[in-house]
Amino acid sequence: MFNPKIILLLSGLFFTHFAMAQWTPLPTNTNEDLYAIDFLDAMRGAAVGNNSTILLTTDGGSSWTAANTGEIKEDFRSVLMVSADTILAGAGTIFEGRLYRSINGGQDWEAIFAVPEIAAGGAGTVGFDDETVYYSPDHGDTWDTTDLEIGSTVLMEDLQFAHPDTGYLTGNVSGFTTYSFYGYRTVDGGAGWAPFWVFDLPNNNAHTSFAAPHPDTTFLFNNRFENYVPASENQLVRLTDFYFDDDQERNSWRFTAEIVNDNMPGLMISSLFLDGSRGFAGSAAGDLYETMDGGETWTTAYDGDTSIFEITLEESEVLYATGGNGLILKYSLSTDTHEPVPVGTVRVFPNPVRDLLNLRDLPGFSGRLSLHSLNGQFIRSVEWTPEMPVFVGDLPAGAYLLQVRSEGGIYQGRFIKQ
Repeated sequence: MFNPKIILLLSGLFFTHFAMAQWTPLPTNTNEDLYAIDFLDAMRGAAVGNNSTILLTTDGGSSWTAANTGEIKEDFRSVLMVSADTILAGAGTIFEGRLYRSINGGQDWEAIFAVPEIAAGGAGTVGFDDETVYYSPDHGDTWDTTDLEIGSTVLMEDLQFAHPDTGYLTGNVSGFTTYSFYGYRTVDGGAGWAPFWVFDLPNNNAHTSFAAPHPDTTFLFNNRFENYVPASENQLVRLTDFYFDDDQERNSWRFTAEIVNDNMPGLMISSLFLDGSRGFAGSAAGDLYETMDGGETWTTAYDGDTSIFEITLEESEVLYATGGNGLILKYSLSTDTHEPVPVGTVRVFPNPVRDLLNLRDLPGFSGRLSLHSLNGQFIRSVEWTPEMPVFVGDLPAGAYLLQVRSEGGIYQGRFIKQ
């Protein structure tokens, strides 16, 4: 029999943090620039970079070993851990790229397609080159070409999904003397794409990084390029309230744009927001910044001297960043004290539950919901929206904790699985 008093005591201990987390450099034993990183779970991950570099870890990044890439002589730009055995790694450029796959945990690799950039989307894998976007329902065995036609002057850079269905492909369009932001949005897992209506933006500055913490809330870091070279002016623009305008002259995604910060502390080339308030940005100069107020103010979280190319969230609430000269940084959200406030309580029903759990007493916001065992061990997390039931039918019988984190604060609850 479960004791409610014990559950309450343990949940209080679990959501109390005693130590300040820091970005910690990990030993990689390489000086190659590392452009991308992905984790299958809390322990198993892969990082890729220049000169055929593929690094693998099975201990949460404490140690890394170089994968056998054989005769491959390319710079890797993206990586996706599909399973413990299957790993996808994209190499080259958008004009001439190749996608490699290993089905034995990184021991052997074969080229399977011609895309350098990939991401998990829908129930499969999405990739792109300079002409279009491709979708693979089976992680590389077969590929379907979407109906998106990327223009000859459009250079896409970032591909990410805020939700299995909602993704963003962003980059720049080349003009006479400068670059300007351009992008596409999908709401069906990557099968169909439509462009942004860029005239909704406050200016024609160039894209330097893009973050999508929620399907309807995104952040665009931009710079006013001069003669195709970044200038000193760096901005952050928040895009919200997306809707599709099916007017024949548009057929584009419209949105509300607001300049959040008109004087960013540097040229941001990587970014990640946990919600509409808390985010991280990596600069070309090597510094990592953090915001707790949606980007209005930033503080230095890591003082480095080599570019930060990617920031990613591993599902057990651990952040990783990759950069030049073999840099991999790790940051644990579970041990920091930068929690949104206030902490509230969410009621769940039915409780005990068999399959679907419903949440009550939340003030109508969306956020990231995570499930944990009674002793605080992470199980999984999902993007949660109001009225969305949470499937727990696959959990063993017992007591569990849940947490919903958003810009409105942290809300916690507990339930018993029958």
